[in-house]
Amino acid sequence: MTRSTTIAIPIYKEHLSTNEKKSLQQCLKIFPNRKIVFIAPEGLHLKGYDVPGIERCELVYFKAAYFTNIAGYNRLLLSIDFYEKFTAAEFILIYQLDSWVFSDQLNHWCSRGYSYIGAPWFHNFEKGNDSVSLWAAGNGGFSLRKIDDFIEVLESDKKVFPFKFIWSKYEKYGFWEKLLRLPKMLVQYFFRNNTNHLYELFGENEDHFWSFHAKDLEASFTVANVNTALAFAFECNPKRMFELNHKELPFGIHAWEKYDLPFVETVLFSKEVKDN
Repeated sequence: MTRSTTIAIPIYKEHLSTNEKKSLQQCLKIFPNRKIVFIAPEGLHLKGYDVPGIERCELVYFKAAYFTNIAGYNRLLLSIDFYEKFTAAEFILIYQLDSWVFSDQLNHWCSRGYSYIGAPWFHNFEKGNDSVSLWAAGNGGFSLRKIDDFIEVLESDKKVFPFKFIWSKYEKYGFWEKLLRLPKMLVQYFFRNNTNHLYELFGENEDHFWSFHAKDLEASFTVANVNTALAFAFECNPKRMFELNHKELPFGIHAWEKYDLPFVETVLFSKEVKDN
């Protein structure tokens, strides 16, 4: 029997902004019968979250240190403890509250079987003008993750990174300064180059790891290609993504208020109303 999908909404503050409330209301509207949980720091309460229907959502707590900054959040989503909280489900949909979902396509996207899928990036994370091509998938703010596949990566006993990757982390230093730090690099490579020290070694956004490096630990870990990911979600330059997606709405959009809000509101939101 296929396991369910959990929709996980990261939160970290006592009160939501107006647009965050809109995003949450849309999530509750589109997924009336889905399991929705808030990922929250220990001690956070929802007294300021005056959104109808919120009472059906559950709270899953993690250490407060994970929510103090972006680095803490990245560390959380690169930890096995996070994914083991959700093993009752087959997939988890990360839905940050700058996301917007247009329709319930979860069954469709889960049936595709990818380990990971998020909104595609333009080359080198650029904003995506007409001369920049789609590059890789994808952004973690609105992303679908196959729980067992993530745990399998994080349980791997392989070395996470080749030595040249660790060496590259010291690019800001000159050659001789790098040599002075060589003992530290060797310790990192031989003794700390494992998933227990993943964020310490990686030091970048967690979605970059899942998009580019996870498959090096487990060959079976699959990431959707950019064209498939485009139908899943938009992010920066939604107007161009809409054109590339043959003027069809995706499943959802991330950072909808950040990139070309007039286009999102007048075209994407209005098309959502027409299509429904």
